[in-house]
Amino acid sequence: MPEKAPKNELVQRAEEILNPPELIKEDQVFGLEKFREDMKEDNRMILPFLKIVQSMSEDFTRDQVMPGNFRNSLTGEVYGKEVEIFPMGLLHWRRRFDKDSRLVLCASNDARNGVGDPGGLCRECPLSVWYIERANGELDNIGRNIRNVRTKKDENLIAPVCSEQFVFPTMILSGKWKIPGALVFHKTYLNEGLRFYYMLEYSPKDFVYKVQSVQTTNEKGTWYVPQVSRLRKLTSEEANEIIPLQERLKTSIVEVVVEEEGESVDNAK
Repeated sequence: MPEKAPKNELVQRAEEILNPPELIKEDQVFGLEKFREDMKEDNRMILPFLKIVQSMSEDFTRDQVMPGNFRNSLTGEVYGKEVEIFPMGLLHWRRRFDKDSRLVLCASNDARNGVGDPGGLCRECPLSVWYIERANGELDNIGRNIRNVRTKKDENLIAPVCSEQFVFPTMILSGKWKIPGALVFHKTYLNEGLRFYYMLEYSPKDFVYKVQSVQTTNEKGTWYVPQVSRLRKLTSEEANEIIPLQERLKTSIVEVVVEEEGESVDNAK
């Protein structure tokens, strides 16, 4: 077999410039292992927000990501208008934010007892109720349960100052990496989160779900909301990756950073 011709100097120089360097091994990242252990000792788990890009968000105005696309708040990865997830739990929260600074004024990690301004029992708080704005401009207090509420053409449903939230920690199975993330339902699409809860309650526990962004339009504008449907069974390979994370989730203090709205929320006790 003939010997390969030696590389000339130009080819060798081109390879040195163009070939990618070897990936840095995890144990070479200084302090990473210690920080991981610290997080485990504190029982903390910080999840990125699986958000839908809206027309007023910086994802569109700054980064040119089209409205209706799902995006990971940590990696910036864009998944398109549908994403596959495996739900690992459900957190029921309430948050009241300052309108201008978006700082948390009052927080409840069980949707029962609030801490802050005004604090106290959520069921007795006037800031936790919904209203319907009638065609004549009058506001009707309809309480906290909007599951069966229907508005007429010239009426508007007004969300509470204190936002009820259904937060689903999930494993995101779409995209380049399988990583955890939080799917949050609140405000006018709170009912879809409630529907997702009932799907989980009465479905086999090993199902993967598809979340699609659906366009909604009224006289106030156009926006996108998440819509969930059952998709397929979890594979054994996926289960092997998810089970350890799911077990850790049960004993962790979960924090979710909602980057798009400038919110940072957590379930710290």
